[in-house]
Amino acid sequence: MSSFKLQQPIVHKPSIQLKEVTSQELRQVLETWTWQKLKMTDNFYFIPTLWEDWDKIFQYLFPLLPKYAPDKFDCENFAGYLRVMAAKEFGVNVVGDAEGYADFQDGKGPQRHGWTVFTDGQGLYQVESQKLIGSSIMDIGDPLYVPDELVMG
Repeated sequence: MSSFKLQQPIVHKPSIQLKEVTSQELRQVLETWTWQKLKMTDNFYFIPTLWEDWDKIFQYLFPLLPKYAPDKFDCENFAGYLRVMAAKEFGVNVVGDAEGYADFQDGKGPQRHGWTVFTDGQGLYQVESQKLIGSSIMDIGDPLYVPDELVMG
């Protein structure tokens, strides 16, 4: 008798439609926030046409995230991984890894942290990369997460 171990559930990748914008068009959206450091790596950017597609993308990518490992695979690694995986799996390159100060309301005050910023082409939104499912999508002005650096593309 032979046996095997199922590593991950089979997940069917959802189909999404994308719209294309230029780096100049995206820069106008990104510059609605004041960044100390903004790095855009592409000439053209591809954005899901429907807001609901963001939920599909994040639900698909969440099971693919590695386990948290302090200093080896932690907050900024999760954000970078999501940026790369959104581009790899869906062709979406408007998921950025942000760094800044987050206040976890643990009495320690704001701490340096990394998380995910994304755009629908009109607004800027952020989500905690490590807790993707069940995490709230926040507007870029949320006082608990204040990004100052962003890599997009």
